[in-house]
Amino acid sequence: MKKVRVALLVIINVMGVGIVAAWCYLLSTLCASPRTINEATKNTVDYNCHGTVVFITPFQDLQLHWLLLPLLVVTLASFVVRMWQPPN
Repeated sequence: MKKVRVALLVIINVMGVGIVAAWCYLLSTLCASPRTINEATKNTVDYNCHGTVVFITPFQDLQLHWLLLPLLVVTLASFVVRMWQPPN
């Protein structure tokens, strides 16, 4: 059972690092978005980037809001696995 617990912790930690990396990549690319609405590339959602309004795609806006939910789930799963005691 200890091997299963260690394997679960490794998988959960890798998932957490991946989500944080995706979040960092997304935030580092948002400020390079165009400053005017561009219908051709679907940059239509306004986003305030350090005082400058840029227009991002609806998918980037979706990622911006919903990447935190999987991170919360992974964090809670990590706590559950760490507290889990196998039966004797």
